[in-house]
Amino acid sequence: MLNEPIFREYLILFVCGLPAILALGKILFGSWHGFFESLRFLLVPDIISILRGEWTEDQWATLKLFVFLFLCGGALYSAHRHFFPQ
Repeated sequence: MLNEPIFREYLILFVCGLPAILALGKILFGSWHGFFESLRFLLVPDIISILRGEWTEDQWATLKLFVFLFLCGGALYSAHRHFFPQ
């Protein structure tokens, strides 16, 4: 089961941090099109990207997506530890 108070705390931090998340996304991806293109590359198998000649673009887009998710998750966890000490 979900721990209700922790879930609520993370939801509050996510909503408050949404402008920062969107700004980071704008820096990394440039636009929504760049973000969805990274998602597309993540879902397409590497062998298909190699056959299409898009392997380097696939690797770069996937790296950007993982860096984005890592930074957002780390910032959310760090803010939780700072604002809601146990």
